[in-house]
Amino acid sequence: SKTPDTPSPSCIGMSSNAIPITSPSSTEIVEVRQDKMEVLGARYSAHVLETINKFVRVRYLLLLESSDSHSNERLTEWLCPHNVDDLRPVPPNTPDWFYSLLQPGDLVELHFADGWWPVIVYNVLDAGMSFEVRSSKPEAFPGLSCTADASRLRPLWQWLGPGGDICWQFAVKMMRTNTQQESESSTASLQMLSMPGAIAHCFDGTGNLVANKLVNPERLSDF
Repeated sequence: SKTPDTPSPSCIGMSSNAIPITSPSSTEIVEVRQDKMEVLGARYSAHVLETINKFVRVRYLLLLESSDSHSNERLTEWLCPHNVDDLRPVPPNTPDWFYSLLQPGDLVELHFADGWWPVIVYNVLDAGMSFEVRSSKPEAFPGLSCTADASRLRPLWQWLGPGGDICWQFAVKMMRTNTQQESESSTASLQMLSMPGAIAHCFDGTGNLVANKLVNPERLSDF
């Protein structure tokens, strides 16, 4: 069925308590976090078509209106984001040093099925180059498990909005010593991995690193 031309209570992503966002300009490319169970948490790129108050109408770049193999029409829908990170600008380029920091237990995003999907690093196969990753949302897509090179991974970016000195951030675990790494079995449960702390890397609106801060590792799920 076609998406209505004006917002209605049946629109996907509707929330009466939605946080207003800075109105994106028409034709701007944004990323939309999905809230349907089969793609829960995945982000897909879209063009902004128009904005009305809190509502934004988008047309996805790669998601289709129908699963019909003969249809090439891109999905168009009205959105009302629940928070500022649900509909956001395209994140900065991944810093070159990011991949050398990754360890088992880090939360990242995997380029998969034309979008960016939340996964967890399960094992480092070749430091800074190749990783075994698994779904970080097994209740939604338990079968997502693969080996990925660095080009298919990016930080689990969090958009904080355009109003402050820090607009983007992501977190990774603090580096462990070689002794700690050698003492851990590569098949150990992720829940049992040593995780003494995490570092949030903070960036301004143009992608420049402006701060690093220590965070509670339990807060990694917030990113």
